[in-house]
Amino acid sequence: MSTDNTESQLDRQLLYEGKIIKVFKDTVLLSDNKRTTREIVEHASVVCVMALDEDGYIHMVKQYRYAISSELMEIPAGGIEQGNWEISRTINSIGWILAHSWLV
Repeated sequence: MSTDNTESQLDRQLLYEGKIIKVFKDTVLLSDNKRTTREIVEHASVVCVMALDEDGYIHMVKQYRYAISSELMEIPAGGIEQGNWEISRTINSIGWILAHSWLV
């Protein structure tokens, strides 16, 4: 017995557009012909680097996050702008990471 769980977009409203996110409200048609809404957050492209040293330790950075009024430990991350990886700024801020191999 197969079920069709696809949803078709009927309408899209842009609710908010900021520097790194857009928020949309979509009206969709469900497989049973009922209509409902979906709230979609679209985030700018980013890349993260999980740097492991020769002992298997993961190197992280401490970042202040306004939303929680506190610092978090995170793996280095940065935006991808116009085809350039801005992650290098974050890595440079914590010191150079020399990679002998990269696993993607």
